[in-house]
Amino acid sequence: MKTAISKVSDGVKKPFYFNNETTPIVITMSVGVAFYPRMSRDINTLIKLADIAMY
Repeated sequence: MKTAISKVSDGVKKPFYFNNETTPIVITMSVGVAFYPRMSRDINTLIKLADIAMY
């Protein structure tokens, strides 16, 4: 799982340019992971657990 998240994160980190502008646009992200059904079967609980995992 960590490898998949790292690949996505590395792809997002690359700056890009919009309409040939000279200033790069950089996106950042945070990821929290919760596993269904191991951690919970309830979607709201999974979202809360994923949010907690980000910090």
